[in-house]
Amino acid sequence: MIFWNLKVGRKWKKENTLYVITNKRLIRFFKTIFGNNDFSTKFIDTLENISIISNRSGIGSVTFGSYSFPFAGMYENTGLDFLCYGMSDTFRGFYDIHNPSQVYEKILLIKNSKSVQ
Repeated sequence: MIFWNLKVGRKWKKENTLYVITNKRLIRFFKTIFGNNDFSTKFIDTLENISIISNRSGIGSVTFGSYSFPFAGMYENTGLDFLCYGMSDTFRGFYDIHNPSQVYEKILLIKNSKSVQ
């Protein structure tokens, strides 16, 4: 079961997740293995602790928010996410994306323009 989640589950999640940025929200669409559609949103002006992680190949993640339970983030984006289900918000970032620095800058630009108004 754990091997399946580490290999197949993570690959499935990457291939079946779509991230969208609008002028007000971050949106995540995810189609589960069982055929259900998961839809989550975050308002950009309420985001806190926005951070970026990137590797040399230009693939990385943009994360935001905080955890309500210590160590809840250790399984984040590993394929074992179900182990910390309910300990924090389920939509905490854009994972395994190309050019995460561009996404990060775009989110900050929108967030900062909202705070000026």
